[in-house]
Amino acid sequence: MLQWLDNVAGPGYVAAILWTFAALILLVVVLLVIKVVRNLTFGTFVAGGRNRKTRLAVMDATAVDSHRRLVLVRRDDIEQGRLYRKRLGGGMRQAGVLAAAGLIALRPDRDGVIAGYEGVDDVHRRFGDFIIDQHLPPPGTPTQPVEAGYMANAWMRLRHPDYDELRGMLDFVGRTAKVRAR
Repeated sequence: MLQWLDNVAGPGYVAAILWTFAALILLVVVLLVIKVVRNLTFGTFVAGGRNRKTRLAVMDATAVDSHRRLVLVRRDDIEQGRLYRKRLGGGMRQAGVLAAAGLIALRPDRDGVIAGYEGVDDVHRRFGDFIIDQHLPPPGTPTQPVEAGYMANAWMRLRHPDYDELRGMLDFVGRTAKVRAR
């Protein structure tokens, strides 16, 4: 076999090719050992580590436009549902999932000072019972830069038992409610 490799690679390259294959095999063995060790451990910082059930998950995130982002969050743990039962304003279900909840940040159309809002009354007429809370700074409040975070300017938080319905509601809020600045 070394003769064949010498004919293919040329004289003097056989040793380099063999060392390269040996290094690749060693790398694969090391990676397999690391994978086995990681699967046997239970995490480093929290009891349960990766093996515990996820309590909070971002289900979907999308840009509504250049100023707003829609983020849908789902809570799947019974204790989490009990903790937030009063805040979300609903009763517990058998499965432990209370409701889907989502927050939409409303970015002003420009930097400056908030002049007012458009479409907020339409949102309240249509989804008033599903609005958990909102933050609409009064006109005259300086706008905050994007770096301040998605909750620095205006936002609305809604809930609904049906995840798909909530997604449509938040999309409507993003298309309808506008923050105007001057």
